[in-house]
Amino acid sequence: MEGREPRVWDVFLSYSRGDAERVRPLRARLVAAGLRVFVDEATVAGFTGISEAIRDGLARSKALLAVYSAAYPERRACQWELTAAHLAGLREGDPRRRVMVVNPEPSAHHIHPVELRDAKHWPLPTSDAALDALVADVRAHVAAIGTPMGQLPMATTVPRWLPGPPPPPAVAFTGRLPQLWQVHSALHSHAAPLTTGQTSAGPVQIRGMAGIGKTLLAREYATRFAAAYPGGIHWLALREADADVERTPYGRGLAYDAGRGSAYDAGDPAYGADGGLAYDADETYGAAAEYGTGSTPVAGHRRPGPTPCEPESAAGRPAAGAHGPGHPGQDNHPGQAGGYRQDGRTGAAGSRFPAYERALRAVVRALGLPDDGPAETLTAHLHTHFARSGLPFLWVVDGLPDHDGLTARRFAALTAPHPLGRTLVTTRSRRYDSLAAPVELGPLTDEESYALLTRAEPPRGEHECAAARRLCTAVDGHPLALDLLGSATADGYHVLHDRFHAPGSPLLDSLARGSVLPTGHPVEVTSELVRDAVPAGPCALDVLRLAAAISPLPLVRDEATRALALADGMPPVAAARRVDAGVAALRARNLLVPAARSWCVHPVIAHAWLRHDPEPARAERLRHAVIRALRSPYGPPHGSSLGGIGARPRPGTREPQMPAPQPESVPSELERMAAFDIQVELATRIGVQELAPQGGSLREALASLHAMFEFTRSTLRQYSISLAPPAAPDAAASGAGGAAAGGDRTVHAIAYDLLNRILRPFLTEWHPRLAAHEAARPVDGNPIQHEQAWAQAAALRTALAELRTPLLRITGELSAISGADFGLAPAG
Repeated sequence: MEGREPRVWDVFLSYSRGDAERVRPLRARLVAAGLRVFVDEATVAGFTGISEAIRDGLARSKALLAVYSAAYPERRACQWELTAAHLAGLREGDPRRRVMVVNPEPSAHHIHPVELRDAKHWPLPTSDAALDALVADVRAHVAAIGTPMGQLPMATTVPRWLPGPPPPPAVAFTGRLPQLWQVHSALHSHAAPLTTGQTSAGPVQIRGMAGIGKTLLAREYATRFAAAYPGGIHWLALREADADVERTPYGRGLAYDAGRGSAYDAGDPAYGADGGLAYDADETYGAAAEYGTGSTPVAGHRRPGPTPCEPESAAGRPAAGAHGPGHPGQDNHPGQAGGYRQDGRTGAAGSRFPAYERALRAVVRALGLPDDGPAETLTAHLHTHFARSGLPFLWVVDGLPDHDGLTARRFAALTAPHPLGRTLVTTRSRRYDSLAAPVELGPLTDEESYALLTRAEPPRGEHECAAARRLCTAVDGHPLALDLLGSATADGYHVLHDRFHAPGSPLLDSLARGSVLPTGHPVEVTSELVRDAVPAGPCALDVLRLAAAISPLPLVRDEATRALALADGMPPVAAARRVDAGVAALRARNLLVPAARSWCVHPVIAHAWLRHDPEPARAERLRHAVIRALRSPYGPPHGSSLGGIGARPRPGTREPQMPAPQPESVPSELERMAAFDIQVELATRIGVQELAPQGGSLREALASLHAMFEFTRSTLRQYSISLAPPAAPDAAASGAGGAAAGGDRTVHAIAYDLLNRILRPFLTEWHPRLAAHEAARPVDGNPIQHEQAWAQAAALRTALAELRTPLLRITGELSAISGADFGLAPAG
């Protein structure tokens, strides 16, 4: 520390421990120039608390000079120093007044807050002349500052926190300084257009798993940075939204069917009452495409319904990303921008989220504005109010649920009702990346976890310290769990560790009953942690069970596929699709964390799920299956009859055995996947599905069949399967529905027959006839009525009914390869 305790320091020099050597010349030159420089060697030397010396030194300093290297944001002390200096400048109206930055890195992307990116930066000097120039600039900057930071007057008015009083201080808030800066920079990215490229403010989301501290981070940010929002902090809590959404209680409503060995049980709830996935009879494929071009139908193309694993959204479409690779449902078809409906039924945010409308009314009442009328009226009142005040304000939407039907328009209705507002959203969902800039919130670091756990009762002795460390590892930096566990350390950390892992009622729930949780979690904390699992659907539940069973090891896709195939006796291709759908649903809800080519479930989530799984018998079955899958690197041969979990190993078998050699005619995994894709697409189209008498459109029926050409070709290309004709076609079967001669049928042979021996002759005959009749339609004539008046309409309907027989045969042949009976039972 330079000098002999002067009353005021000119410069507080802040830098990371790893930069000490290259900062030394700058420090010496500042002192030689007569500037009074404060440096705390003890704090720079290691990971220590914010000492009183630092607090006092910063309060007595005019400005902070930060050597902002890439390592600087990782140092807790550095972040604290920068935050204090930034807030001091913010109280004066210019956060850059009290902070100067030396940037030794080639770019400024690592610098937070964003306001400092557009401020003048000095590169770290490497010559005497550069050092002198930097020192001269620093001297000039501090000369214009009259008082140290600690003598700045506090804000004369405290920004209002609406609709209620400000929350009490969050004593459990630990760490998170880098995330605070990320939130602030994201909310003010428009303040540095030269470096961010943004000229207007956009919403920001804090996202992460349940209990990870999203609400506390938002509260802490609003409290610390309140000076940036003189128009007030407006807090809209949506946690009660769960009471407005009808959810299946744990332990009910999701029982697996007795015969769910197949991945495509007709009775699966996702299918609906009839178990079918057929298109509507009047499916709208839009205007007819030119035949023979191989192009897909134009606007209005509809996709098949969801698979059993897809959680159904309010808009009647499966969740984004729930399909496996290559599924046609992944495409945004023409007329469905972004995959969402365009029927105009967007609705207001208030009608979509009753809890949001209640919170909105509370804010309106707190401001003394009229609170009658719908959400749109309330928003108009707020817009007028903020326009008159002319002050920036913070708009916090806390606890936005995972909602697959939330369009950009509906999301915009949840944001600040005036451009002066900055919108901050907290959510568990990962669906809103395109709607709000994400700030990802993960577990606390080891040191932060230990500090939070032991803040009330420091461990006594090395044995207790080691037990506390093990407990931090057991909950993997989960703030809510650490906060609750830290309130029960009277008997020591070793006893607490045993109590956490004891069977029976979860310890976290017991501790929560005697605590007032700052974020308003219910008493049943563990059920709240996994409340998003059940609505994710059966596939997601199975993947979560597999991940919990293998935790803390990561879950690899191949192992999960083998385990599911073993448990249910289903083909691997079907099991893989269920795994992919389950992973997508869990990732969307932040219940699964990606690892290197695998996924992990957080230990606290696994701990909670094992105690709230609505089907413990299913969980046990999958646990056995994953153990068997891990014991052998080989899955069940395709088509084998598995005895399920109860199947006994052969006597004397102690090591995993190589599978028996398979005949060359056994289809490959790629062939099974291709067969399944074509099978699903074909089974849901008119032809296999009957066209109701006098119902639907004949033109759309022909367009639907024609679309099979491009879909089949693209599917075969995707799986590297050629579309060559059979090597030796049977002359007797050369008509519609012909088959390859001899041997087992291959995917490309079946596809060749489907396109060239069934569909092409049919469409070549009927498309010109219908087109000629359509050409005679009056300009103002109704297309459907004109079509129904066609003399050959009945004949075409009869031909479509006759086409069903060869198409069902093709579906059956594809089923023999894919191993799935999808489309057979409903069509039969």
